[in-house]
Amino acid sequence: MNEETKYQRKLVVGLVVTIILFFFGSSIFFYMLGIPYAKANGITLKELVIYVTAINESKLDVFKNDALLIDKIKTFVVIIQIAGYIPILIFMVCMFHKELFNDIKDCFKPENFRRNLCIVITSICAILVISYLSDLILKVLKIEELSSNEEGIRTLMTGSSSLAMIIAIVIIGPICEEFLFRKLFIDFGEKCLNMKPVLAIIIGTFVFSFIHVMSDINSYKFLPFYIALSLPLILSYHYGKNNMFVSLLVHIFNNLLTVWTVLSLG
Repeated sequence: MNEETKYQRKLVVGLVVTIILFFFGSSIFFYMLGIPYAKANGITLKELVIYVTAINESKLDVFKNDALLIDKIKTFVVIIQIAGYIPILIFMVCMFHKELFNDIKDCFKPENFRRNLCIVITSICAILVISYLSDLILKVLKIEELSSNEEGIRTLMTGSSSLAMIIAIVIIGPICEEFLFRKLFIDFGEKCLNMKPVLAIIIGTFVFSFIHVMSDINSYKFLPFYIALSLPLILSYHYGKNNMFVSLLVHIFNNLLTVWTVLSLG
């Protein structure tokens, strides 16, 4: 078995396992930690589910102005989100440490560094322009509400666990998402399914954008804006010669911009 075939098989296993961990990891930790957490706070597991759903959807009226309980549930949500990322990080390092090491090494090689830096700077500029234009379009369309994803982030960043949430948004989340949606998904399409890069980019952009709105049908109107913001990420991966750390730097900046926007709006 040659190296290419080995890598293709590794991609298939990696994609399946990471998808399972990405979409079900937090749910598993919710029930593992939820029962003792609910008992410690004098509520039932059913009430905890209701409260966590309310936090994620920013419907705080469910809590009847119980500020202490709101903060505790916010902390719990942040804990299970970070806990859900941990198995992905462990799996990523254990199974793909060679590929990740090569990406880091190639990203900062003197002969590649200038090109990669130009890609990152160009992508960041594109994100800033797209963000500005998106805000203008939303104002013209008189859409004042935020997507459920942004509402959830804003809600969780106002609690005592806001620092942990910022770390999750800016560092842990981007690493896991770049690993799944770029390193695994795009490479699987190109190397296992023999997709042309253009097709892999189109599908990858849509899938990555859709997961940010799929939890709330009212957020589907924001899908075009997520697609526009996702393009610089996926194009930076493509032009960075499928180097995960090139697009990761862009992703970190994009999420930093989100955090700054949320904090500046109070």
